[in-house]
Amino acid sequence: MPDSLATGRPAAGLLPARIASPGRVADASASLDPVDDVLLQGDCGGALHAFDISRPLREPPELWSLSLGSCIESTPSVLEGMIWVGTRGGGVYGISDRKG
Repeated sequence: MPDSLATGRPAAGLLPARIASPGRVADASASLDPVDDVLLQGDCGGALHAFDISRPLREPPELWSLSLGSCIESTPSVLEGMIWVGTRGGGVYGISDRKG
């Protein structure tokens, strides 16, 4: 996760773009959450994805994904350097690239 993702500032200057090819993200139902040049998106396959949206006129490459094991219908939030997201299975996760 880029250090800039921890700032919690929304991405500026975004244009409408196709986020993913069909079948690339499994049944995404949560709202999209752009932070700086990273788009966070959960899916009903239980994965949280991060996409590089720094170049809005091309299909964004996936930076990383993390399996949480249950459908993600909530919108991920970023607060104080951590990504917070809930799942349909009742889990609430705080995700960080920092140890401790």
